[in-house]
Amino acid sequence: MKSNNKYLNVLFFTLSLCACKSQIVQYRIADHYSGPCAVFVVSSTQVHDKSYIISLDNGLGAVTNELTKKRFIFQSIETKKEIEIIPIGKETEAEDNVRYVFRLTNDFTSSDCTSKDIHKISFFIANKSDFLNWRKEYDDELEYFKLHGIDWCKYYKNLFKHQ
Repeated sequence: MKSNNKYLNVLFFTLSLCACKSQIVQYRIADHYSGPCAVFVVSSTQVHDKSYIISLDNGLGAVTNELTKKRFIFQSIETKKEIEIIPIGKETEAEDNVRYVFRLTNDFTSSDCTSKDIHKISFFIANKSDFLNWRKEYDDELEYFKLHGIDWCKYYKNLFKHQ
């Protein structure tokens, strides 16, 4: 009987390890939000909440570098429904009455906000025509936030206060 328990414990431990590795990162966005998003990639010591759920407030969020390497999905906060990602160059395949994540890029920018480059994942969430209209007028997510009175630099600097 004791040897069976030993094998069961090893099996349970192995299954536990596999379950941890397959955990999916969820970027959660409110249904009322349409527009550009910037998710700052920071060290794990800068993020107070170490969960696999990244909530985006006014299009801003933060994720650890470790989590950027894991499988991820985008999800509505209210309905928990997954939001489809449209790869760069595939906008023509999108229907206009559906909410998507467009133009997912891994990027960095230099700014007066900090003396070093800011690493971010940037994307746009809305329907196809909203994205195409935004793209005609704007190019940079951080500049858009600045022009619309959203202090992304203050948000970014607040990430460092949790250390």
